[in-house]
Amino acid sequence: MNTDIRLSVGFWQHPKTKKTVKRLGLEGIRSLQVLWLWAAQNKPDGNLAGMDWEDIELAADWQGEERAFFDHCLGVWIDEAEGGYVLHDWAEHNPWQAEAEARKEQARKNATAGWEKRRAKRPHDSGNADSMPPQCDGNAPAKQPHDFGNAPSPYPSPNQEENTSPPVESLVNQDRARSPERGSEGVGADLSGPGLEFVELREFYNREMRAEGPLAGFAEYKQLKAARDMTGASLWPGNARLFDDLAARKDAGVWSRGFEIGLGRYLREKTWLAPVTGRAQAATSAPTEHQRRQQESRAMARARLAMREDERAAANAVHEGMGAKHEPRSIAS
Repeated sequence: MNTDIRLSVGFWQHPKTKKTVKRLGLEGIRSLQVLWLWAAQNKPDGNLAGMDWEDIELAADWQGEERAFFDHCLGVWIDEAEGGYVLHDWAEHNPWQAEAEARKEQARKNATAGWEKRRAKRPHDSGNADSMPPQCDGNAPAKQPHDFGNAPSPYPSPNQEENTSPPVESLVNQDRARSPERGSEGVGADLSGPGLEFVELREFYNREMRAEGPLAGFAEYKQLKAARDMTGASLWPGNARLFDDLAARKDAGVWSRGFEIGLGRYLREKTWLAPVTGRAQAATSAPTEHQRRQQESRAMARARLAMREDERAAANAVHEGMGAKHEPRSIAS
């Protein structure tokens, strides 16, 4: 899976970039690069077949006026092609990313051929050896013609893409999901390191409850993400519910300031399932200005989180419903 893309050093001086900034603002450039990163992982050949203007704006995380981003990019950053749309000159500017599927297939063939060759030298071998070739898929090196050119190698090196993981300090792993952001960390998700969902939870807990280390509570978080009830449903309640519960307990004064429980214990004991009971407050007491600002801030954060989760769900649904890809035929911009 691709973990990076190439970006020209002259990108910001290009007339198309300047026009995009003028018409859509810097938010337009952000959405354009989000779309490129999403395509590198989900549409590595740059073919957006099966996606309409709304799907493309969802993949780009465009927050502005509907169709504004798509209408501007069409003919500039996006080309029409048989069966849909394609990213303009994607294979030319990102050949390594565009050939990801071809490399994967070649690696599979190399691994299978190597295994067959070794097995042919040992015809007397028996047992379960025949079941092993599928385990070799994707582990054999595969060189493409452009690998031997003079173009500078991107950083990190693409030949490390299968084994490279970001440092813990960054907290956010490269996404293996199906949307611009890592939003579907359910069954089969890569939980080897903290993802965006845990980072958001950790930041909220640090801000509203108790400041702890960046990985405090991560072990309990992973256990909850993997846990299932008797019907197979996930026991993870989602950040939105946890944020509401923590805000309610803070407002009710369940814990004195400075004596809040840690995030690990909160998750391990499933505290959100317990009723919220705190020190009684006078019914006539009005919230202070500081409390009012905190409540508004939390409400806005919950609204943004809910919107982001809806967008992730929509993007996932779009990706899962896509049909077979067609060979793109770019139209010059």
